[in-house]
Amino acid sequence: MVWKHISASSEDVREVINKLLNHINYVPSELRPYCKVAAADQKFEKAKGALFYYDGKIDEFSPIENTYILYDAYSLNDYEGLFNCVDIKLNSLSLAQSLQAQVIFTNSRSDDASVVIYYPKI
Repeated sequence: MVWKHISASSEDVREVINKLLNHINYVPSELRPYCKVAAADQKFEKAKGALFYYDGKIDEFSPIENTYILYDAYSLNDYEGLFNCVDIKLNSLSLAQSLQAQVIFTNSRSDDASVVIYYPKI
């Protein structure tokens, strides 16, 4: 199982969002439903975002019907490090967990930026 990411940054958050959309369209169509996109804007700083995508073959899987748990990571300014934390965590989960996971990214004005992954407990 291989989860990867492509990051983008710009002064304009709309440009980040459009760059990520363009990247989604390069992911094979059968994998697009499982892409995870996170973007955030920060006043007086560049907007940042990432597309997390599965780079492999997906056989049938049964969705996990259980409560969700979370993983979170924080950094003052190492955004690529945060995005790498997501890759590592998604790759450590089962295929079904990672495909069902949701990613949230915040780009705080005065505190650490954070990334949160919600995923089903097994």
